[in-house]
Amino acid sequence: MSNDCISIIVPVYNVEKYLKACLESLLGQSYHNIEVILVDDGSRDNSPIICDYYAAIDQRVKVIHKENGGASAARNTGIKAAKGKYIMFVDSDDYVDEDFVKSMIECMLEKFVDMVVCGYERVILNKNKVLCRKSITYGLAEYKNKDELYKDFYPFFDNKGFNTLWNKIYHANIIKDNNIRFIENINMAEDFLFNLKYIQYVTSCAFIDKPLYKYVISENYLSNRYEPNTFQNRIFVLNNIEGFLENNGLSKEAIAFLYIKAAYAHFMMLYHKDCSLTYEEKLQVVSQIINNTQFNDSIEKFRPKGIYEKVLFYVIKSRNEKFIYRFAGIVRRVYIKIKGDVCFKWYLKIMC
Repeated sequence: MSNDCISIIVPVYNVEKYLKACLESLLGQSYHNIEVILVDDGSRDNSPIICDYYAAIDQRVKVIHKENGGASAARNTGIKAAKGKYIMFVDSDDYVDEDFVKSMIECMLEKFVDMVVCGYERVILNKNKVLCRKSITYGLAEYKNKDELYKDFYPFFDNKGFNTLWNKIYHANIIKDNNIRFIENINMAEDFLFNLKYIQYVTSCAFIDKPLYKYVISENYLSNRYEPNTFQNRIFVLNNIEGFLENNGLSKEAIAFLYIKAAYAHFMMLYHKDCSLTYEEKLQVVSQIINNTQFNDSIEKFRPKGIYEKVLFYVIKSRNEKFIYRFAGIVRRVYIKIKGDVCFKWYLKIMC
């Protein structure tokens, strides 16, 4: 097996509670030729001190301190600094199996592929206690060419875990030669968009049927807030997906409903406690969205299938701002009860 250096990029921001466990798992890897690039994104807790401590005791650790700019900017900084032949990304509140790096690079070299994806384990915490663990694996699938890679786009990016960075290994030269970077001015789907760019330059991919990555979910995971530009960001993401599908001659059948879901997700957020808009202002937001060009195009193309889709379609087609807004409130209340956005125990029943 090759002993090429592998760069592991870790954006760090206010994670003093979890950072030590993350770094101990990385520095304890059975594959030793790694560089761990810690990008301190302007942390205000003890994270910078912890980063500097590990850099002092292990020469494989490199620390970059920068002003806060978000995880995407931090990862871009890490890519620029990376010296390894391969690149991996790890979140600073997660940790990994001892053979995480070794298994990934072995698979990449043995299969001679451009990307490797492993399974992961959800580790759900509440007040620092592990409440449950659930393994997510994808079998031993292998895509040997672009036709296989693209033949079923939606399951490929959904069921195969392509919405995340941290359970993958990438070729550094593919990233750098094609200037693949994270988009820094949006607050969602940055991982997905990065992967969407990357796979346009690859021809093969393999999967490891082991949960090598430990994805930590705390009670804070359930908290969110109202962001005025969320719908615009969702549209931006969907436009990128639609462009990818069009450029590669793939079916755009399912994209219409994604636009509708994006709109309804924003309608529901209008009920969030952090939303300071007045009732009239909220109705104006609804009006702006239902008059959005892409949204209306998706309505014309959409053919609802199940009951849920048919109900949403009927409400949207009414074009009645008050009706749509009130219905969104009902959907949000049901969502809260089912998904556990307020009650962590409900969430556990779904995730475990």
